[in-house]
Amino acid sequence: MQKINTKQLVACAVLACIGGILSGPLSFYFMTWKISLGSIAVMLAGILFGPLLGGMTGFASDVINFALAPRGAYNPLFGLTFALMGVIAGYVYRHKDDEIIPSIPRTAITAGACQIICSFLLNTSIMVFMYGATPALFVTKIVYNVTMIFVSAAVLHIILTSVLVTRMKLNKA
Repeated sequence: MQKINTKQLVACAVLACIGGILSGPLSFYFMTWKISLGSIAVMLAGILFGPLLGGMTGFASDVINFALAPRGAYNPLFGLTFALMGVIAGYVYRHKDDEIIPSIPRTAITAGACQIICSFLLNTSIMVFMYGATPALFVTKIVYNVTMIFVSAAVLHIILTSVLVTRMKLNKA
């Protein structure tokens, strides 16, 4: 079991708030697509603090998103997919010796796995089976998710590189 300290918990709480704000009030709609960058905060928590805290951050971020910008009744299944996004990012990105080394391929694979599994497969399935959306929604979500993979990977790589460079500078001082 991963030992959690106060500094990690506070950082994950901040990332959950950022993710909730980016997913709720600061998101916007383009045609039928909800464009939001909240998943980046969740993936970042999973990468920096591991799958357990990444999952907790994802679920908390979805609850904050709903509290700030409710759109109908709360469905915890979407919270679970957001939690799974943090778990997947924590497992996929980490190197075998638990070291975080920013690389574009690893970041792209992480963003791709999170978007394909959580956003494309799970969220779209929830909308089709629970809300009666047409299965043609899968086709329209392909373009959206491919776009979001590139956007998420680029933003995530920029953030990870700057965070880790700052961390190295602080350790040398």
